[in-house]
Amino acid sequence: TMAFVCPVKSHYAHFKLGLAYEGVAFDGRQAITKFELDGQKLIQTDTAVGYGEDSTIEATVNGKFLTCVEDCNGVKAISVYEKVQK
Repeated sequence: TMAFVCPVKSHYAHFKLGLAYEGVAFDGRQAITKFELDGQKLIQTDTAVGYGEDSTIEATVNGKFLTCVEDCNGVKAISVYEKVQK
């Protein structure tokens, strides 16, 4: 299980590596989603069902930082998150 908790919207992904499932992507699209490991990268592939574009997210943890590289139809975005003490 992976949780994306934001002030505006939260999203939870329940998955087993290598198994595809149909669900709702973070942006509300219906998608077939699959999570796989490639070395130290967790790769999420969303294949759109109906409308929308296919997308991938590559997540890498380095110490207290999580870097996500999102790609949708050739447009890339990079997000970096820092783990903080509670």
